[in-house]
Amino acid sequence: MITRRKSLIIVSGKNQFKVMPILANHEGLVEIKDSSEIENIWRHNKTPIIKMRSFQKLSPSYAGDVIVFNTDELLPSLEQNVVTDVITKLCYGFKIEPGEFKVKNTANNSSDGCLFCEITKHPGMSTYEHNLKCKTVDMIIYESEHFVVVPGLGPLAPGYLMIMTKDHYLSLAQIPVSWLPEYYTVEEDVADILTKMYHLPVAFYEHGTGPNGAVGLKSIVHMHIHVMLDAPLKEDYKKMFCMEKIRSITSLRPISYFTYKLSSHGDLWATTDPDVYLQRQVHRQIYAEEHNLAFGQFNWRKVAFEDQTETNVWQLYSYLSSPDNVAPGTGRYESCEAFIKAGKERFKTF
Repeated sequence: MITRRKSLIIVSGKNQFKVMPILANHEGLVEIKDSSEIENIWRHNKTPIIKMRSFQKLSPSYAGDVIVFNTDELLPSLEQNVVTDVITKLCYGFKIEPGEFKVKNTANNSSDGCLFCEITKHPGMSTYEHNLKCKTVDMIIYESEHFVVVPGLGPLAPGYLMIMTKDHYLSLAQIPVSWLPEYYTVEEDVADILTKMYHLPVAFYEHGTGPNGAVGLKSIVHMHIHVMLDAPLKEDYKKMFCMEKIRSITSLRPISYFTYKLSSHGDLWATTDPDVYLQRQVHRQIYAEEHNLAFGQFNWRKVAFEDQTETNVWQLYSYLSSPDNVAPGTGRYESCEAFIKAGKERFKTF
């Protein structure tokens, strides 16, 4: 859920001291002791929480939006999972995202067992053979020397794709600088194809993992750029996520980040402050809310949109296989050739 409400959650009741540490361990909630901290918490897309006793001592007194969490009335027990479940329901009722419970698990940052490496490497098979045998969602639509383009997982709408490195890199900022011209050519080709197919603006999003890898289990840590149609990021979201315009992706090499670009030649915007809270699959959440999808449909781990995947791939095949759109013998045709040839076999019954 995207939090638009600026509130202060007050924790009351005799169990407030036992419950507060559990609440404060949610990514989107921060315990405060003084009103001077509130604005900064809001600025980082989080919600401040405070014990009732501390709230009564605030100076100057707080006169803003207040939500009271009475631990005596709302909690049947003090077990951690019960507290987390209750606070999540409470926050969602007030349209506030509490965030996930912080975990100490570290994501697997290596190529061992990487889902995307299995797709991009397709060991023992050519790209054509892979495209004949794999699931539709794993087909390689476009291929260059170091990159592939595949269907996006859980496509929320037509034209949803992902650009990935063949080799295991954690983010676009981590790839060799010498590969960037090639990447931008891929980006331009993808944007041009989708724009001509759908006549809608094309946006590029990335949750980039820094050189030290990812903490927690929020994402697959293999470089992948989300390509989405009709998904421009409004100015209020850029402000919400403290995004700044940057000159080059290489400036983000030392850190984890969130980026957005509208069209292949658009400005690159980035969230670089690690204290800014970004919801899981935030760009998908925004798209789902802006296009009035049902609650929870943004999550590709829960909603696969398999029919939309089949439709997307079929529409791409229909467009790319037409000589009027992609002429044989051109560089773009060669990049899509394994997909076009496999498509003739897979889709010949249509």
